[in-house]
Amino acid sequence: MSGGRSDRRVALRGACAVLGRRTGIHRRGGQSSTEDRDGPGESRAGERGVSTVVGAVLVVALLTLFWVGIQFGATLVAGHRVRGAADLAALAAASHAFRGEQAACDRAEWVVRGMDATLLSCEAGGTRFRVRTEAVRENGLPGLRRVTGRALAAPVHGERHHNDHSSR
Repeated sequence: MSGGRSDRRVALRGACAVLGRRTGIHRRGGQSSTEDRDGPGESRAGERGVSTVVGAVLVVALLTLFWVGIQFGATLVAGHRVRGAADLAALAAASHAFRGEQAACDRAEWVVRGMDATLLSCEAGGTRFRVRTEAVRENGLPGLRRVTGRALAAPVHGERHHNDHSSR
């Protein structure tokens, strides 16, 4: 009977040794230790600082994504502003159509300049005015720095002139 018991102990020691090699845990004097394969206080040479590098790369990637998102949002805001400038300029031109095409387009340019944009074109087609505006962002993503807007407006039929103050 004692032979069967010792065979089991040998098999158990062999299994523990195999598991210890796989996990890096070895028993020495009743205590667990991972220092057997690396030495006291040392890590594997190929793994030194890997988590620091991975962490730094992840932080840079997150900051880059954050910056791209902010730039994209700023471009959207600039686009809204330029399209709003085009709308207001077209309305201003249409409301000054009775003074002539040049005076109406001058008023449109005045409105666009007040909104920090550039008037690209102001075309009259009868009483309708087609306006194109543009703004260029100094910083931002390449290809998203130039934003444009366009609008079309005409005076309302029966609209009174600005100098007509009658109540009817």
